[in-house]
Amino acid sequence: MDVNKPLISIILVNYNGEHHLRQCVPSLKEQTYPKELLEIIVVDNCSSDKSLDYLQQYHADVRIICNDSNKGFAKPNNQAAELAKGEYLALINNDMIAKKDWLEQLVATAKRSQAECVASTILNWEGSRIDYIGGGVSVYGHAVQKCWNEPIQTLESHKAEEETLFACGGAMLIEKDVYLKTGGFDEDFFAYCEDVDLGWRLWILGFRVVTSPNAVTYHRHNGTSGKFSKYRRIFHRERNALYMIYKNYDSNNYLKFLVGALLYRFARLAEQLHISPKQYYFTHQIKWWHSLRNKIRVIGRASAILVQVIAIACFTHDIRLLTAKRQKIQEQRVRTDEEVMRLFDSKPTSFKQQEYKKYFGDVFRFFENNKM
Repeated sequence: MDVNKPLISIILVNYNGEHHLRQCVPSLKEQTYPKELLEIIVVDNCSSDKSLDYLQQYHADVRIICNDSNKGFAKPNNQAAELAKGEYLALINNDMIAKKDWLEQLVATAKRSQAECVASTILNWEGSRIDYIGGGVSVYGHAVQKCWNEPIQTLESHKAEEETLFACGGAMLIEKDVYLKTGGFDEDFFAYCEDVDLGWRLWILGFRVVTSPNAVTYHRHNGTSGKFSKYRRIFHRERNALYMIYKNYDSNNYLKFLVGALLYRFARLAEQLHISPKQYYFTHQIKWWHSLRNKIRVIGRASAILVQVIAIACFTHDIRLLTAKRQKIQEQRVRTDEEVMRLFDSKPTSFKQQEYKKYFGDVFRFFENNKM
């Protein structure tokens, strides 16, 4: 056994992903990292396919945790982390395969950079385009994947190990003690943005996240998340973004950016509803055909619009729970918002129609320009 290398616990969350496991698990067992320093833990979310049969027949050495229902992504990773023997946790989605030196590269980056968390480089399944090489978040809570869907040649300009706000939960390495100490993934997120939230929290609490350009995985896009409906994905992304804003900004900023985020969402809803603010002034007459046209448009997009309203409603319902989480994070804060926000996405939020920029633009500019 190489005493200079740490024991690593690889964690996979699975839900009806037998066909993914048949490629993912072998790629983990083919790692160049010493086999005696690896353990693989699969958390199964009550799959109804033959996932468990496959693991028990072909990979009896894999540790299996069986849930009695679909617990999402956050809670299963936390379950495995509590039981893991490794010094490090290596998280990987079941719809990925890892390059043979994936773990070697992650550990090398961790040792070289002294960062507690390391983000993999994620390519599409064919290896022709980039899925993830680092990420940020807008001031309104929307996650951004750096260089997403750009051609593989873009990687040439990202060969250095760089600081990033968060590591994609689909392929990352983190010190187990740090993961547990900081609370791991927020289980109330269920799925989506829990990795962004964790990365943001790590920076607040004094830890670092860096990219590892040579730690490569290949991702079958939406291979797992595609099992969820489009509207469920919209709901979790919108609600969880508001969760993050409320929990993670400091006392000087959280209300300002929360109001800005809510205004942003209401303005976007107005755009989707084709509502012209000026149309409803008392000085303007509302023409009946404009109203009818808008109603027809709304009916066609009712589900997508309604689910965003529900996300905002659920956020307000959970304020008391979130306040307790927020207090705990802020009491342990090490870095200021100014120090963390340098890792945010700097691209301004925009709307498609000039009319909405005119009526809402001054509000957005106020919240974007008064960051501190």
